Amino acid sequence: MNKNNQPILDNLSLVYELSLSIGKSLDLAANCEGFLKTIMSRKNLSYGAVWIKNKYLPDETDENWATLVYAHPLARAGERRISIDHPIFSLLKGKEVFLISSAEDNFAQLLVSEKGITEGGLLIFALGEIGVLKLFYPAKILEEEINQLKTLIHKFYISIKGCLSHQQTLRDIAKHRLMEEELRQHRDHLEKLVEERTNKLQESESKYRNLVERANDGICIIQDTLLKYLNPQLARIIGYSLEEIINTPFIDYIHPDELARCIDNYKRRMAGEEFPSIYESTLKHKDGQRIKAEFNAGSITYEGRPADLVFVRDITHRKQMEEKIINAEKLAAAVQIASEAVHEVKNPLAVIKSGLYYLGRILPENEEAQKTILQMDNATQRAVVYINDLLDFSKPSVLVLKQVDVHKVIEDSINELPQEMLAGIEIEKDFAPDVPLLTADPDQLKQVFVNLIKNAAEAMEGKGKLKIKSEKLKIRKEEIVQISISDTGRGVAEEDLKRIFDPFFTTKGKGTGLGLAICQRIIEAHKGGIEVESEVNKGTTFVVKLPNCGEKE
Repeated sequence: MNKNNQPILDNLSLVYELSLSIGKSLDLAANCEGFLKTIMSRKNLSYGAVWIKNKYLPDETDENWATLVYAHPLARAGERRISIDHPIFSLLKGKEVFLISSAEDNFAQLLVSEKGITEGGLLIFALGEIGVLKLFYPAKILEEEINQLKTLIHKFYISIKGCLSHQQTLRDIAKHRLMEEELRQHRDHLEKLVEERTNKLQESESKYRNLVERANDGICIIQDTLLKYLNPQLARIIGYSLEEIINTPFIDYIHPDELARCIDNYKRRMAGEEFPSIYESTLKHKDGQRIKAEFNAGSITYEGRPADLVFVRDITHRKQMEEKIINAEKLAAAVQIASEAVHEVKNPLAVIKSGLYYLGRILPENEEAQKTILQMDNATQRAVVYINDLLDFSKPSVLVLKQVDVHKVIEDSINELPQEMLAGIEIEKDFAPDVPLLTADPDQLKQVFVNLIKNAAEAMEGKGKLKIKSEKLKIRKEEIVQISISDTGRGVAEEDLKRIFDPFFTTKGKGTGLGLAICQRIIEAHKGGIEVESEVNKGTTFVVKLPNCGEKE
C-alpha cells in the first residue's frame, strides 16, 4: 500500500469509528463518553471535558453557570460548575477553536482546576452556542489535525444538540405526564367534590322531602290552577290517593259554598294584589264531608314559572272544639240560671199539685171547677216535665256501660211510646245483620231513640213513613255503627238546622228545647256523633254514629 494514502485511511477509519460512537445513544453522558474515549485514544490525548451552559440543560435552572457533563478520566476533573463569564467562554467569542500551550502565561487560568496536567497544550472547541469541549494533548499537535478535529467536533456538537433535544423532549413528556397526573388528580378532586356536593344535595333534598312528606300539614304547589305537587298528608285530609289528585284542578276539592271566594282569592294573589297569606276555607272530602281548613299561601317560582305554595291545616276538630267551648260557656250560664230557678219553683209546684188534688176532692159535683182544676193540673205537669228536663240536663252524663244489642234498644224505644202517637204511621225497619254488640249505656241510648222517634212522629202529625236503618260502616279506618231515623214530616228550615242542638231551642212552640241537646250530650258521652239533614215539607233524617267505646264497667 502507498504510504501517502495511510493518513487518509486513518482519517476515514477515525471518522467511521466516531460516527458509530456518537450515534449509539441519545443519553448525553453516554454520547460524550463514546466520542471522547474514541478520539482520545486515536489522537493520544490525555484529558477531555464537555461543559454545557445551564441554559441548555433541562434540569438546571441557574443560567449564569455552566455544568461539567462529562470528563475523561474523571479523576482529573476539578470543579463541576463554572461561571459563563469564565475565560474559556470569553476567549472563544467569534472563534471556532482556541489553542494554548502550557508555556504561555494564562494557561493555568484555563485549566479550571484540572489535576495532573502540567505540560502540553490545551485545545478549546466551541460547541456552537451551547458550551465548550476541552482537550489536552501532551505532545505537539499539527494544524491539519486541528482542522480534522474541527470537522469531527462539529458532528459531535450536532449529536449533543440531539441529546439535549431528546432530554428536553423527555422532560417535556415527563412534565406533560406530570401535568396529566396533576390534571387527573385535579379532575378526581373535582369529581370527588362534585360527588360530595351531589350527595349533600341529595341528602338535603331527601331530608326536606321527608320533612314535607311526613308533615302533619298538607302541602301543595298550584300552577295554572292545577295541583302540580302535593304531599301524602293533603291527600289524606281530602280522602284521595296521590295519583287521583295530581294535575287536577284544585277547585275540585273546595266546598261549593266557598268556591267563588276561593277562586277570587287565587286570582287576586296571582295578580300580585296585597292579600292575607293565612285564611280559612272549607274543603270537600271524597265522602262528601266538610273539612274546615286553614290555608297559608305564598307565591313561588316552580320549574321557571309562577306558582302558589300552599300549606293546608285541617282545623275541623279545632273548630268543633271552639264551637263546643262557646256552647259550653253559654250552656253553663243557662244551666246555672235554670238550676237556681228549678229549686225555687219545684217546691211551690208540689204545693200547687197537692192543692189542686184537694180542690178536686172537695168539689166533685162542680163540673166547671173540675174542668179548671184539670187544666191547671195539666199545666203544672208540663212545668214538672220542664223542670225534670232541666235537672237531667244540668247533671253530667254518667254512663253505666253494658254489652248492648242496639236493635233491641230501638225496639224497646218504639214500644215505650204511646201507641196512639204512632197510629197511622208506617214504620220500616232495615236492620243490618252484621251490626255488632256495642259497649254502651242502654237506658241512655233508649232515651235518645225515644226522643228522636217521638220528634219524628210529632213532625208527621199521625201520618207518614218512619224509616229506621242500621248499618256497620268504616270511616277513616274506624268501624262504627250508624243508626238513621228518617221521617216524611214537615222538615226543618235551613236557618234552624244550625241551632237544632242548641239548649232551649225549639221549632215546635212547646217543650223545653232540651231534648235534642240531651240526645247530643248522651251520644258524645259515648264518643259518637249525631247529625241532621232536613228539607222543608219533605222530611228529616237524624244520623247517630256510635263506636265501640270500651270495656264493660
